[in-house]
Amino acid sequence: MSIFVNRVLNMKKIKVIGFDMDYTLVRYHTHVFEELTHRVSLEKLVKDFKYPKSILKLKYDGLRSIGGLVADKRRGNLLKMSRF
Repeated sequence: MSIFVNRVLNMKKIKVIGFDMDYTLVRYHTHVFEELTHRVSLEKLVKDFKYPKSILKLKYDGLRSIGGLVADKRRGNLLKMSRF
């Protein structure tokens, strides 16, 4: 399978890369991806937002996550949280 891009993209100006997990191009190991997201989020909270280091001990449990709509009032973003 090949993927073609019709323009050059300068990655130096890219600050964030998103993942659209709709399974059109690849098959994901969803649980592994969600565990990684959980761990990186905790690390960022501790490093950048000075949360207590004790939260790094929190383990990911995919059965306890709640999907829904998250509203970022400060920046005006809406995020649909869903495992699918």
